[in-house]
Amino acid sequence: MSPTKVLALAAAAILLSRVSAHGYVSGVVADGTYYQGYNPNFQYMQSPPSVAGWSDPENLGNGFVNDYTLPDIICHLSAAPGEAYATVAAGGKVELQ
Repeated sequence: MSPTKVLALAAAAILLSRVSAHGYVSGVVADGTYYQGYNPNFQYMQSPPSVAGWSDPENLGNGFVNDYTLPDIICHLSAAPGEAYATVAAGGKVELQ
């Protein structure tokens, strides 16, 4: 292996060891109609909106799930299914934002 490849692999390994990220679905566009998704700022609202997606109002830390054997891995720590839904026809187009 060339020294350049070794250096590139070492740099990638260092960067990967520092990556820590997660995201959320902020919106859904189903057959051209926009549906509100979850936003972590909803945790601080007295009456958060009903969303088409999972909500996580009890987790003020917004941390990531680090035990992949727990049910939390399907969404987030103590998350709850959305109270709203998006309608899409069979074969329709769905965009997650």
